[in-house]
Amino acid sequence: MKKIMFYILFIVTSICVFSNSMTLIGIEKNISGSSYCVTVSPNQKCVTYVKGDSNFMYGQLYIWRVGSNQSQKVLSVEDRICELTFSPDSNILLADIGTSALRTVIVVSPSKGTKLGQFDFVGSAIFSPNSSRIAYGSVSRVKPKVATEINGVVDLSLYFVDKKSSATLLKATSNQSFEPISWKGSNLIYKCYNLAQGSSQNLMLTAKP
Repeated sequence: MKKIMFYILFIVTSICVFSNSMTLIGIEKNISGSSYCVTVSPNQKCVTYVKGDSNFMYGQLYIWRVGSNQSQKVLSVEDRICELTFSPDSNILLADIGTSALRTVIVVSPSKGTKLGQFDFVGSAIFSPNSSRIAYGSVSRVKPKVATEINGVVDLSLYFVDKKSSATLLKATSNQSFEPISWKGSNLIYKCYNLAQGSSQNLMLTAKP
């Protein structure tokens, strides 16, 4: 009789533990209706979302890992978050903040739920294939020949995830602005704008990914 009671207790305990360990589907079902920017990591091990006002795109960033029975608030990341993007290896999360041409990216560790760094950018912020670098447009001190929303032309820059630092990859002249488009192996495809002519073309340069 004692053995039977032990087995019953063991089974009930196992069921309780399993039920408290959220699956990916369970997490998505339990995220409240006041949340937006719900984003699943490429490895499907966590879900990130913003809890707040979706109309004004303002709220607090949360991370919910598969196997956990509750989400984690990411401290110091409450703002006008408009988009969430995971790195290809799922180890880094970017929170795109702002609605103007010049915006801010906050770099977050999904596994720790902490802020790693941030940088300002224009256009797009794109991970390299191995997730070690992020290509983005950065505002230069060079003034544009043609008036734009931002007070400077846009250089092509790289953010190094491990070093938490940035470097200029390609400097724009007063008649140029650059925007990263995509990575193709170790090659970065970018758009070069001719400000005076109002035209653009896609170009490519080699940069270690």
